[in-house]
Amino acid sequence: MKNGWLKVLITVIAVGMGLFQLYTAQFGLLSAMQQRSMHLGFALMVTFLVFPLTQKLSDHRASMNSNIVLALLAFAFNAYIFWEHESFIDRFGTPTHLDYLLGCIGVILVLEGTRRIVGWTLPIMAILFILFAYMGPYMPGFLGHRGYPVERIVNLLFLTTEGLYGQILGVSANFIVLYVLFAAFLEVSGAGAALIQLALSVAGGWRGGPAKVAVGASGLFASINGTAIANVIGTGSFTIPLMKRVGYRPVFAASVEAVASTGGQLTPPVMGSAAFIMAEVLNVPYIKICLAAIIPAILYYWSTWVMVDFRAAKEGLMGQPRSELPDWKREILHSGYMMIPIFALIYLLGVVQLSLMKAGVYAIYLILLISLFKAETRMGWKKIIEALERGVRQSLLIVMACATAGIVVGCINLTGVGLKLSAGLVDLSGGSMFALLLLTAIASTIMGMGLPTVACYVILAILTVPALVNAGMLPLAAHMFVFYFGILSAITPPIAGAAFAAAGIAGAGLMSTGFSSCRLGIIAFILPFIFAYWPALLFQGTAAEILPAFVSAFIGIYFLGAGIEGYLFEPLSWPRRLILLLGACLCILPEFYSSIFGYLILGIFFTFSLLKRRRAQFTQP
Repeated sequence: MKNGWLKVLITVIAVGMGLFQLYTAQFGLLSAMQQRSMHLGFALMVTFLVFPLTQKLSDHRASMNSNIVLALLAFAFNAYIFWEHESFIDRFGTPTHLDYLLGCIGVILVLEGTRRIVGWTLPIMAILFILFAYMGPYMPGFLGHRGYPVERIVNLLFLTTEGLYGQILGVSANFIVLYVLFAAFLEVSGAGAALIQLALSVAGGWRGGPAKVAVGASGLFASINGTAIANVIGTGSFTIPLMKRVGYRPVFAASVEAVASTGGQLTPPVMGSAAFIMAEVLNVPYIKICLAAIIPAILYYWSTWVMVDFRAAKEGLMGQPRSELPDWKREILHSGYMMIPIFALIYLLGVVQLSLMKAGVYAIYLILLISLFKAETRMGWKKIIEALERGVRQSLLIVMACATAGIVVGCINLTGVGLKLSAGLVDLSGGSMFALLLLTAIASTIMGMGLPTVACYVILAILTVPALVNAGMLPLAAHMFVFYFGILSAITPPIAGAAFAAAGIAGAGLMSTGFSSCRLGIIAFILPFIFAYWPALLFQGTAAEILPAFVSAFIGIYFLGAGIEGYLFEPLSWPRRLILLLGACLCILPEFYSSIFGYLILGIFFTFSLLKRRRAQFTQP
């Protein structure tokens, strides 16, 4: 078979990386530099062997040979770090010529590996920050600094835990890839397909049922998968055709899947990879991040569900006939047990409070055990190897993004430009918290369009979060604010990755799907501003503060969705929609009297609408 040996080599290296992650999670991590160098070395080798220099040269022999050479170089410089890490401490500040040489090669290889997977944006940004660190005296205005020689920059980025092998890559090496493997094992074992079938059996017959199945199933599976585009491709191939079959237009069907898959990164128990980094940066247990994300995640999917339901009612779209749906009792008995590892993971993290590594690896073991119950789900050696390889391949983007983000972070810390830019944002906002939030939201969205979520979050957490905290915002709320908008860039034109992937499956226009996704998820863009002023929605405060905040937001979002879609029992005229939107916004606002006034408007509006509907039903012949 052509290139058969290369496929075997890729599988061997990928499986080796997967086993390394499981072994260290079970029996203990190596020293920081050893763990991270081994992790990065495996990832770079697989990257160069899987992703060609260009698509045109993918089958060219010279290109394949060069890829093998690059993979060997990646192995060499990371092996050097692995074996020499202790001597770096002894000669700190006085690196050898070999250190410089391998350091330069290592940085170049990481940038090239990132380019092959992520594209040009992140590597170019890293190069600009390296040049910025070198050319400090030539920078204009407040960006100017004393500048640093190449030796100092290479020493920081390559020989310390402040650059390439910094905290960001450490989170990837310790936690993130382990949970990507967990998602891959779930997928290969058949749990993903079982989840979709179970959701279809429960909600498929409701009004707009297939769209609601997409919201529920895609959201739940994406919370474990942690990647919006990958989830769109995985579940969208099933849910989008179902939505089109019951009458949803291709653009709207694609938008539903894109918005549902994007929200998975905001949803516990696993969330997106950046959530693990947030826990490390804030120095809090990961379960605290999960608790903070619960209410926003519920409100996110509630808003999507509401928008889908009102659209279905307005267009008269019913669910699938019950005769075409699987029986929910049978599905629970047949495959409901496949959901046990997900609930077990929640229990291990939230109740037992095991470490992230132990909880993740035990959840993977449980998948292997549960799969033995039936022949069709049983994971033999071939499926285990498939899951390990799939998980490693799916994690490559995250590993490369974390490594390159470490370069950017190292240069920012070296030059101190983060504090300067943070102060500049405060000055630009004129002391207004809302203006500062708006500027941060715009910056997060723009950067998220060209960067993976993890890189976007890391960079903005350094550049903008300090400004928000200095303005009086809680650190957790500030980090969640940046995290949210970085993720929502996946459905924000002009570069809306999740929306474009869904459009390809649905056969819809790219930009029209992007704008439709924005409209469908518009309430999600409002949520971060709400919890910025009302941190009770992040589980910050007492039960007497949290419960009213949640109820008010929950009710307000329902009527906000009705106003946006223009339907509540019947199509609404624009004057009635505006009244409804006003009442909903007042209800959501984090202020007692405005909420009471909003409740009053919504209560009167709902009562009159309900009476009008009943009167119409009574007078019908």
